[in-house]
Amino acid sequence: SGSYGSWSGGAKSSMVVVAADSGASPTMSGGNFGSGVRNITIRGVTFTGPVEVAPGSTPLNLVFDGDTWGNVGHAAHEGRLSIVGGGSSAIGGNGVQVKNSTFGPGGCSDGIQDSSSGTEIGPNNEFKGIVQGGCSEHADAIQPYASNYIYIHDNYLHDNEQGIMSPDGVSTGYRITNNV
Repeated sequence: SGSYGSWSGGAKSSMVVVAADSGASPTMSGGNFGSGVRNITIRGVTFTGPVEVAPGSTPLNLVFDGDTWGNVGHAAHEGRLSIVGGGSSAIGGNGVQVKNSTFGPGGCSDGIQDSSSGTEIGPNNEFKGIVQGGCSEHADAIQPYASNYIYIHDNYLHDNEQGIMSPDGVSTGYRITNNV
C-alpha cells in the first residue's frame, strides 16, 4: 500500500508485471507510457490521475489488468486512460490491452479515449457512473476517436451518460461484441 507517484519506466526485454501484493492498495498519480515502454503489465493499481499511452509503430505489449480509475479527470486528451497514435491495420496492432479494470464513478473525463490503431478493450472491464454533470466536455464510458481496428468486448457499462460513442473522424475495422 502507498502512493508511488507517476509512471516512469522503459522497455523491458521480456514481460515484467508491476503488481500489488495480496491485500495491498497501491496508488499511482498517473503517467505517460510512450513508444519506448514495452513488455509491461500494470496490475491492481488505483490511478488517482490520468494516464496517456502513445504507441509507436512497434506494438508495446502493454497490459492494464485489474486497475482502477475512479473520480479522475483527464490530461492532454479526454480520457482517464487515453491511447493516442501508433498501431497498425490489425486488432492488437498497437499491443495495448485493458482488461479486468474499473472506470468511475465520477470524474470529468471519458473512461477510455482511444485514437490509436489496434487497442483491445476487454474482457471484464466495468464502466460505471461516468456522467456529464458539471463537466465542460462530454463524458463517455468509451470513446474511439478516429481510431482503427479497435476491439471492444465483454465489458459491463452501466449508469453512464453514454456507453460507446464514436462520431468523430474516419474509422475502420471496429469489432464490438458481447458488451452489456
